[in-house]
Amino acid sequence: MPIYEQIMMQIQEKIVNGNLESGQMLPSMRVLARDLEVSIITTKRAYEELEKLGYVVMVAGKGCYVSEKKPETFQTIYRKELANNIKSMMQQAKNSGISYEDFLNEVKEQGGKVYD
Repeated sequence: MPIYEQIMMQIQEKIVNGNLESGQMLPSMRVLARDLEVSIITTKRAYEELEKLGYVVMVAGKGCYVSEKKPETFQTIYRKELANNIKSMMQQAKNSGISYEDFLNEVKEQGGKVYD
């Protein structure tokens, strides 16, 4: 998974879980890039993608802020993205010859590691 997507996921989770509140200012792209030891282009792409998805609003010269949407709206957005990701993974598994049952078993096994 590309680094910018990893950054996006971390920020999305914080927003969805309420650890980042509506209207809260995020670190500048430069500061985030320095803190994570990545290129500013990487943080810029993460912020731009988050803005396209409605999680944040970027204001020229002022910074990046968590969108003013209600928390349940973020849950809805996140669930739609999750559903799309699951469909994509299932299609890849099917194309690779992995049965539906084997796919579900793998999800259960990996899920057990995450949710324990």
